[in-house]
This record gives sequence, C-alpha cells and structure tokens, in this order.
Amino acid sequence: MKYKSVQELKEKIATDLEDSDAFEAHLFSKYPRLFPTDESGQLLPQSQRCWNDCPEGWRSIVESLFGCIDDYVQNIVHSKTNPKYRIRLALRKLYWRRVRDPIFARFNPYRDWETDRKSTRLNSSHRL
Repeated sequence: MKYKSVQELKEKIATDLEDSDAFEAHLFSKYPRLFPTDESGQLLPQSQRCWNDCPEGWRSIVESLFGCIDDYVQNIVHSKTNPKYRIRLALRKLYWRRVRDPIFARFNPYRDWETDRKSTRLNSSHRL
C-alpha cells in the first residue's frame, strides 16, 4: 500500500498502534486470570505486550484461543486416587507388567525393527 506523504504513513502507524493497544486491553480485561498481576491488581511487566502486533485477521483466532484456554483453566478438575483403590491399582499394574508385557514382546509384529534392550543395534534377525 502506497502512501502519499510521510504524515499519512505516521497516521496509519498511530491508528494501528491504538487498535493494537485497544485489542490488548480488551484481552486483559476479558481474561484477567490468564495474566499475572501484583498485589494492587496491576499487570506485571512480563504480561504486558506479550506480542508486537496482531493483524486484524488473527484477532478472532487469538480471542477464541484465549477463550478456550480460559475455559480450560476455569473448569479443569484434577482427580485424586481413592486410598481404598491404591492397592488394587498397584496389583493391576503388577499383573499387567508380568502378564501382558511378555506376551506383547513375544507377539509384537514390530519387534524386528525395534532396538534390543541390551544394545542400541537392530536385532540381528532382520537386516536392512
């Protein structure tokens, strides 16, 4: 895009900066839990200006991404293992390690291409 004068270019840059600052302020106000703040509620310096410029076409994508991240942060639930089932889970892991793993190792169709556990060379039964 060509500009007729330097003044016109300066005005375009100024309006782009204002739009970018307005979009950034909109994100900071809409998704406050995604940006760290100090005790007084002011944004910390590392969270300000986290991007240099966001083109107009990317703004809806960035906003929906922030919305998805905010929804995940707000609604994530970490479950804890019930103490009653810890022994059951430990026995199940032990069983599968002792029963399933040897069967899988014996009938694994990809075993010829996997590395030996004792060395890093390919199995000698299959040559490339």
